[in-house]
Amino acid sequence: MKTMLGSVALVGVCCLGLFAWPEAGHCQGFYVNGEVGPALAENVSLQRFVVPTPGAKIELDAGVRVSVAGGYNFNDYVGAEIETGFIFNEVQSVTGLGNIDAAVGHVPLLANVVLRYDRPNCKWVPYAGAGVGGDASLIALDYVTAPNGAVVDGEASTVVFAWQSFAGVRYKITDKISVGASYKYFWSDGASWDVSHTSGDIRTDNAQVHTFLVEFNMKF
Repeated sequence: MKTMLGSVALVGVCCLGLFAWPEAGHCQGFYVNGEVGPALAENVSLQRFVVPTPGAKIELDAGVRVSVAGGYNFNDYVGAEIETGFIFNEVQSVTGLGNIDAAVGHVPLLANVVLRYDRPNCKWVPYAGAGVGGDASLIALDYVTAPNGAVVDGEASTVVFAWQSFAGVRYKITDKISVGASYKYFWSDGASWDVSHTSGDIRTDNAQVHTFLVEFNMKF
């Protein structure tokens, strides 16, 4: 909880600082950004699968992340944006359950602060930033047998706290359009999903996903 409050406070201070930053000309205005690329999820600790599962891990296949964002550049160096999209990974195996037919996903909604160097005499725009917000954590299972013999089938979602950090570089094709590449580290809090027709639930520890993205950016 202290980490969460500290992250929110840091982004809040940065956002307030945007309005005190002196104006710096040609890059002020709205923009949209789209990204897509592979998502490499770290193993996730499985705390419960209807019954307690101490030491169990969920191993995930490489997946995909698609992100869209809309924001405003306050000047040549600072911007703020709202980002959403989805992250999807299929489950490769689970300790004690072997190979199962299941998948996990995330639908983040994040407020990002972006620091960048965007000058008219330079075609390259390096940037970095961070964001905080929420994540709709999703799980889908296709007739998976729990350790106690219960068969679990269906989909569920829950909303948890999330944050991310990122860095990348863009190349300006025109004054309004640029393309580039970025790396994003995404973290979301542990999730819990109720299991119908049982007294148990499914609980996981925090999720961590590394993504490598290509992007398209347009200014207005």
